[in-house]
Formats: sequence, C-alpha cells, structure tokens
Amino acid sequence: MLERSVFRLTTSKQWVAALGASAWEMNERLAGLARQMFTGVGTQIVEDLIGVQKNARQARGATRFRHPQHGMGVCLASSVVDKRHHYTLVPYTVPVTRKTLRLKQSMFYPVESECSLDLTGVATTSSTASYYSPSVENLGKCVADLAVLRHVRRFRSVDRVKEIDLSMFAIAGSKLVFRRAEPADQAFGWHVALHHYPGSAILARPVEIRSVLGHPNSEFVELKLDVEPSFLVVLSWDGVVARSCQWAAWSWQLRQWPNRAGDLSPVTRLVLGSTEAPLAKVAARQCFWSLDASALLRLGLHLKIALPREGSLCDLLFIMIMFAGRGALSSDGGSCSAVLELRPGQLRSHERLFGDRRGCPGSSARGRRGPEEGAEVLADDGR
Repeated sequence: MLERSVFRLTTSKQWVAALGASAWEMNERLAGLARQMFTGVGTQIVEDLIGVQKNARQARGATRFRHPQHGMGVCLASSVVDKRHHYTLVPYTVPVTRKTLRLKQSMFYPVESECSLDLTGVATTSSTASYYSPSVENLGKCVADLAVLRHVRRFRSVDRVKEIDLSMFAIAGSKLVFRRAEPADQAFGWHVALHHYPGSAILARPVEIRSVLGHPNSEFVELKLDVEPSFLVVLSWDGVVARSCQWAAWSWQLRQWPNRAGDLSPVTRLVLGSTEAPLAKVAARQCFWSLDASALLRLGLHLKIALPREGSLCDLLFIMIMFAGRGALSSDGGSCSAVLELRPGQLRSHERLFGDRRGCPGSSARGRRGPEEGAEVLADDGR
C-alpha cells in the first residue's frame, strides 16, 4: 500500500532532492525551474488536426475509412501545424555526413552532462516505473490509503495493516448496514457502504435506523444527508455487527404498512429485514455475497476456519456457512444447501462442468430460484 503513495512519484522525489540540496529554501534557480515545468498544455491544435482529418462529408457510398498515413498527409497539406499554429516542421530531407567519416555522438542524442543533483533511485530510464499509477475508478485510493495510515498510527496497529482485505464485505451489492460496537475506542455508528477500495479503506455514509410509526416491528434506513461520507478502516470482524436490508418500492410500502402514521415521502427505501447479528453470521445467511475462492480463503484464515486450498468454490462456501453461521443456521446440511441457492450463477458454472451438483455437499440436483434470478428491487407488483 505504501508503494501507491504520491510521495513515491518520480517528480515528488526529484523536488525533495532539489529542495534538500538548497536547505529547503526557494531560490531563483528553483523558481525558474518550477515556472519552466508547470506550464499549461493547449488542446486547440489537437482539435484542429482532428477536424481536418474527418471524413464524414464523403459522398454516399464512398469509403469513410482513412489510413493513418493518409490522415497525417491531409494535416500536412492543409498547413495546420506550421501556418495556423506557427510550429516549425521537421524538414523532409536532412543532410548526413559521409559514411567514411566518424559520426559524433551528439548527432544521435545530446551528450549527457553531469547533473548537479544525485538522482540515483529517483530518475529511471525504464519504460515501467516502480511507483503506482491508479486507474480511473481508483482515483481516490491515495486518500483512502492516508485514512488507513492515520488509523494504524492512532491505534498503534501497524502490524495488522495486512488484514485490510477484511473490508471486502463493504460493497454496494452486499445490501447491508454495519457498525462497530467493540472495542469502545474504535466504535462507529451505522453506515452503509458506498465503495471499497481494494487493499484500502471503505467509503461509507452514516445512516440512521428509523421505525415506521404504526408498525414498530418494521424499520428502514435513512441517510444522514447533513454528514459527509467518511473513510472507515476494518482490520477485524470482531465487534462488527450488521443487518441485511432490501430495496422496497413505494407500492410495496403502501401494502405492507397500511397503518403507518406520519409523513413518508413516496420514494424507494432500504428496508431492514433481519435483526442485528455479528458480521460473520450475516455473511453466512447471505452466502458470503459474491466473494470468490481466494477471498474466502483469506477470510477463513482470519475466522480460524480450516479450508482446503484445493477445494471448489462450492466446497468452500459450504464449510464457511457451516462454521461461520453456527447459531444462525441449523446444523444440518439441508439448511446450508438452501443458503447455497443464493449463488445460482456459480452453481450453474459448476453444473456445466459436472452435469449435476456433485461438487456441492448437501445440495440437491434440482435447484430453487434465488434472488439473483429475480429482481434486485421489490417491484411495484409486490413480488
């Protein structure tokens, strides 16, 4: 995770080395270097080049595809680069020295001069740098990493940062709300997960559990819109409790809560469908959501459940449900196989390989319809 820090970028190391050489004082030389490096980049020339290469105005039935060399020839012929934007083009012919003469090194590339700064370990000629470059969907991972570093420094648990993968449950598809009840110094209230950065923290929004007036046994989740989302760090499932929930349409709410009192806006809500339980038991009831075999092996190691490393996904799920769901499910294999039906996609892939459910302990050859085959949201017809 530390390899992804912005301070490990090559440019950051170069500036640290330069400022360290000048006793961390900005002089004229460094100021000029900063003005030279941080300049704006215009895109007008790119837009003009694309504009002259467009081939959409061809006659009907004509070829609309142009080879790259033909497109660049159109750009050169239209003088977009040299006359419109006043760039100096490379000449078509370059005179060369006779082959019998020894060519100087400066004819191929500039002669390397001794640098005033020691850039060993900072600059590299490798095509793949060693620092981390986040993808588009992980632009906030650097901020999430800082939240993890603050957490482990505050609670002096740097040696447990390797357990950060236990946050894998906090994805929007899990449809649950969770909170940490113990220990007291690390406790936080109810949250619903927005996004989990792999190998880092959880982006979650605080929520409030409200009861339906007139139906005290019915509860739903209400977002705290006046509170900003926060980063949560979960290094252990001990002390974390959760409740499963389901999206319910407004027509479903009208039928199920006929005696409701107070004003409820006609919106789709997250309705709580289970009592508060440890996170491991809630995970067993929901067949560990969509976690793959590698994630189950890491989770089993944390929960101290012996899992066969060569076992199939169905074998791992069966063992995890049997031990993690102890007390929440009955001990017979029938109940565990019923929970396994919540993963019909993985079971179908196993059927294509073996023709039946031979790899699933306690499973029958005839499956039942799971929620992934139906609608994720309770539809207006109440089904």
